[in-house]
Amino acid sequence: MENLARDIAFILRDYHNYNGFDFDSTHVLKWVEQFDEHDQVFILEEFLHLLKQGIYVSEENAKRILILSIENLSIRFKFKNVDEFLHNVDFLRLQNKGKSQDVLLNLLNTELLSKYSVDIKDCGKKSKKYAIYIDDIIATGGTIFRDSLKWLKLVNHDKVTNLEKVMNGDIIFIANVLCKHDWANPGWRLKLELKREVHNKIQFVSFYKIENHPSMVGQRFNFAYPLKYQPKEVLDYFNALSATSKSENAFRKDNMPRNETFFSSKENRMRFENVILKKGIEILSKNASLKPNHRPLGAVTPSYKTLGTGTIFFTWRNISNTTPIVFWWAPANNIWYPLFPLINRGLGNSTF
Repeated sequence: MENLARDIAFILRDYHNYNGFDFDSTHVLKWVEQFDEHDQVFILEEFLHLLKQGIYVSEENAKRILILSIENLSIRFKFKNVDEFLHNVDFLRLQNKGKSQDVLLNLLNTELLSKYSVDIKDCGKKSKKYAIYIDDIIATGGTIFRDSLKWLKLVNHDKVTNLEKVMNGDIIFIANVLCKHDWANPGWRLKLELKREVHNKIQFVSFYKIENHPSMVGQRFNFAYPLKYQPKEVLDYFNALSATSKSENAFRKDNMPRNETFFSSKENRMRFENVILKKGIEILSKNASLKPNHRPLGAVTPSYKTLGTGTIFFTWRNISNTTPIVFWWAPANNIWYPLFPLINRGLGNSTF
């Protein structure tokens, strides 16, 4: 088990190291030893297998991904070179300082300066034709929906809103993220809110895709999505949820995915999902106060009667709250030790 923990720690070695956190094998073992003894080796083996599927983005990888995405966009829009493209790009800063967008833009700026001698603050000098929204993940889509809604309503110096410019093609709005869920559709929410066909005007670019749309053909289902065959405590928890919508999508169908390419086997998928689901319910049951969106497999739209979003994707600085809570939950009563400690998440404060 020590060797497995060491291999996992090596892959995740830069997680929060800017906060002085030491992601070592001792930390991994402390986390996994909270599971039933007969599941501990299995959890480490399967999680190591998943880590090799590209679900973790280190800081160095993020730099490469960001600069490559900009280079690819310059080619897509048929610019002669990246410099010319950047002269027409408006990198949007819609989130507060210190949030994922701010951190990623600062990383990108370092790479642009190093490779092209261009500072982000000097981009868009010729035009702001290409408005690029950068973030780490689009899961439920709530963050980009709120940010985009405010930006679209802004009135420019020429007395025209960004919405009008996007609709008539004067601005091309691009959401460039490290990870996106197929089922996330912030454009549709914007359409309903603004009563305009804006959803057709948003272009999405993502390094990693979580294929979780229940009605799309050939989805990998590379997230935690358990079958309906569950013990009584799981079904009791599910039936007690006050939410009412999307219950038909709460459990994975027997034949989905048709071919298992994410987990190491069909059987191991089922076991891994069930172990983290049951443990998540156990953790939540020991917390006196919960929000409507708190679920064992990660936060979800409160009205959805599901067990959670099930995101299995991590970066060196952030873990989406849509990830199963066994990975990040840090309750105030200290009944769980998270693999990915965070600040001010769950009902308590993770410390480093």
